[in-house]
Amino acid sequence: MNKRGEGIQFNWIFVIIAGAIILGFFTMFVFKYIDLQVAKENVEISRMFSNTILALEGSSSGGGFVIPSYEDSAFNKIKMYANVAYNCSEEEASFIINNEEMSKQTLLDELVFSPDKMYINKLNTWIYPWKHPFFISNVIYLAPPEKKFFIVYDSSTQTYVDNLDIVGDYLVKDAFSITTTMNKEQIKGDYVGVIWITQTKPSIDFIKGLSKEHKKFSFVYINEKTHKVTFYENGKYGDEFDYIGDALLFGAIFSESSKSYSCSLERAKKRLKSVTKIINGRIDLVSKDETTEGCGIAYSSMKSLLDSFSSGNYFSDTDILKMNDNIIGKGCNFAF
Repeated sequence: MNKRGEGIQFNWIFVIIAGAIILGFFTMFVFKYIDLQVAKENVEISRMFSNTILALEGSSSGGGFVIPSYEDSAFNKIKMYANVAYNCSEEEASFIINNEEMSKQTLLDELVFSPDKMYINKLNTWIYPWKHPFFISNVIYLAPPEKKFFIVYDSSTQTYVDNLDIVGDYLVKDAFSITTTMNKEQIKGDYVGVIWITQTKPSIDFIKGLSKEHKKFSFVYINEKTHKVTFYENGKYGDEFDYIGDALLFGAIFSESSKSYSCSLERAKKRLKSVTKIINGRIDLVSKDETTEGCGIAYSSMKSLLDSFSSGNYFSDTDILKMNDNIIGKGCNFAF
């Protein structure tokens, strides 16, 4: 009798243990399946980012265009909110979704300026052609729709600010919630980016006081006279960066850290050098077939200026335009 009872007890124990193992297996399978589905979705989102950026970079080199987050664009098809990280280093730049390594999509030559981290299901996008003075590349700027931008100016910089394309283009100004002001009291919102374009740089104490009024805050000072930008980070000003043209100035506006901006800036300079070499190659070709008097000297002067860029001497787009106009004025084939 006891042996029979012991046998029944053993069977029950076996059933319970076996059931727990089977349940554990199916639970593990379900969670693994969910993890795989999430990873798959992360990869799809990242691929969407990469493919869209590639398409935007290769779009028309005309006046540029803006894609607001509310329009039917590729960047508002994310079903759920996702953490989007933009990583940039000397070796590569890439997007990663929800920290999923499988989702990593590496950029090629595309020039992107974006916050390091975004939690989004929509995204404002602006594509702007960078010319110096010949076309270099389309530059892509990204920002979450929750962020508000405030460009602060004074009486000495008001005209400069008013003439910036980021201000003059109503569609861009509206999509990115850009406000220009001389009054800091107008700077309001939970998530703000402050761009200070004045004759004098504000004090650290002033910026600290301003930052306390917002949940998320970024600040960059722009000196339009010297073409330098400085980020405020960790309670102090960081290194200064030289920007080349308005396209890279706007890059500072959309970047939220000096590290991200510096990296994207270096990628932009490499692109500029590559295009400059192509222009120099064209000059070599057209100058060989040109017999008009004075053309050889004109070509040589422009080529010399462009060659100096490879040694780190940044050329003025105004100087190049004058040289090209001089070439055309002499009846020579234009350089670009």
